[in-house]
Amino acid sequence: MGLNTEVEYVTDIQKIIEMGVMQSPVLTIDGKPVMTGSTSDIKKIKDLISQSNNADQVEPKKNSKCSCGGNC
Repeated sequence: MGLNTEVEYVTDIQKIIEMGVMQSPVLTIDGKPVMTGSTSDIKKIKDLISQSNNADQVEPKKNSKCSCGGNC
């Protein structure tokens, strides 16, 4: 995608739980979870990364079960 960015692979379960996520894998952008439990949809992953690169904020996760509406 031609982006100059840092990527971190986190396997520490405690760090994942601290993000408020109880499912893996997790895609986070700027420290905020934007996708959990799936990695098979490459187009969706690219769209999320592209949105975050072109906007100040990524759209919240749809169907989030937490009280923040997907903004945690």
